Amino acid sequence: MKKIVIELLLLLVVVSSCDVNSIEPEETNEFITKYDVDFTTKKLVNNFILKNDIKSNISKIDSKVLNFDYSEMKLIKSNGLEFIIMYENDYSDSNDNNSLLSFQKSGNEIVGANITEVTRISKDLMEVYTYGLDGEIIFSYEIDVKSNKINSIDKGNFNSRTECGQATMNCINSAYSNFGWASVALWVGTVLDPAIGLGVAAGCAIGCAVS
Repeated sequence: MKKIVIELLLLLVVVSSCDVNSIEPEETNEFITKYDVDFTTKKLVNNFILKNDIKSNISKIDSKVLNFDYSEMKLIKSNGLEFIIMYENDYSDSNDNNSLLSFQKSGNEIVGANITEVTRISKDLMEVYTYGLDGEIIFSYEIDVKSNKINSIDKGNFNSRTECGQATMNCINSAYSNFGWASVALWVGTVLDPAIGLGVAAGCAIGCAVS
C-alpha cells in the first residue's frame, strides 16, 4: 500500500510539472520548424477569425476559391516572428499550387493575417504571392534556381509601398541564399509547402505583408 501511495505521489509531481500550454516541435526541415498550437493561441486565432469575419470575407484568388482547414493550426517561428498557419483542405506536397492562411502573433495578440500562395512553374522556377484578405496582391516574387536569383514579379502593388522596395528583395534573396541554393532547388522541385515561402522570408517585408 505504501509503495502504491509513493508511486501516485511521483506521478502527481511529474504531471504537475508539465505546462499544458507548452508546444513541441511537430515537423522540422532545414528551412522551418512547425509546432503544435496551444489552447490559448487557438482561442486567440479563432477570436480574430470571428471578429474580422474572415471565413466569409476571403476573396477568390485568381478565380480559385480558397477553403482552409480552420481546425488544423500549426505555429512557425522565424526571425523573431511567430505565425499561426492553416492549409487549404486539398493541400498536398504533390500539387503544383498550394496556399495557406497565416496569422501573425505578437505577445498575446493576433496583429494581422495574410495568404501565401506558391506555384511551381517548372522544376527550376517557382512563384510566391502574398495577398491581403481582400484578395489584393501585396507583394510577389519568383525563385529561379537555375540562375540562383529572386526576382520581383511585376504585378500588384509591390513597388508602390515604401516597405516593399529593392531592399526587401535583397533581404529575401539573402534569406534563400543563406540556406544554400541546392536546398532551395530541392524545395522548388519537390515539396511545394507555402509555409517555407512564408518562414524563410519572414521579416523582410512584414510592413506590407501583414495588413
